[in-house]
Amino acid sequence: MNQVLAMRVYVRTVEAKSFSRAADQLELPRSTVSKLITDLEKHLGVNLIHRTTRSVNVTAEGWEYYRRAIKLVADIDEAEQAVRGKKDKPQGHLRIDVQVSFAHNLLIPALPEFNQEYPDITMALGISDRTINIVGEGVGCAIRAGSIQDQTLVARKITDLEYVTCVSADYFKSMGIPRTPREVADAHKKIIYFSSTTGRIVPLTLTGKVKRWKLQKASILLTMGMWLSI
Repeated sequence: MNQVLAMRVYVRTVEAKSFSRAADQLELPRSTVSKLITDLEKHLGVNLIHRTTRSVNVTAEGWEYYRRAIKLVADIDEAEQAVRGKKDKPQGHLRIDVQVSFAHNLLIPALPEFNQEYPDITMALGISDRTINIVGEGVGCAIRAGSIQDQTLVARKITDLEYVTCVSADYFKSMGIPRTPREVADAHKKIIYFSSTTGRIVPLTLTGKVKRWKLQKASILLTMGMWLSI
């Protein structure tokens, strides 16, 4: 027996003075209302209601139980409403760690609007490209680009980011214009990343659907997945 539901049904039945009206108000079958009150009486070991064909008559024990039950039901409703209110209006402290480029270009510019919409949330923002220990460092969530290395993390892909590799006009004059992605990879100077965790260089991978292309000012498009880990 769901005792809280049975208590709620009993209170409504006493107030409605009818099983049928209580069932309609609670949107429950009349048989369910009757069974819940019967089960509640068995649980308590007393008769709460004298049933007649036209109405219900509350016993002395039933009135005593009603006076106490109505307070408990009100407390439960108040507790549920308080929790729902917090869910509707988030609050608390959030610690997140974000990659440098994502933080400066997207996250930090959006903070004033976020703070205006969620004034009860405080945030500690860590900005770095290193691999962090989410559990060990007490971080609530981390936003990182690329593939997920730690498969034990709960991660969700939030977007794809497009990157453009740029070249200056002076570089073209001295080094020439590359004609294929392979030529960029093999014969041209590049500024690329190395892993702060392993110290290894992260290779630049370029792909193209055509074998030859025209570059005037730099137009190599890269796509990278952005992940949220918690």
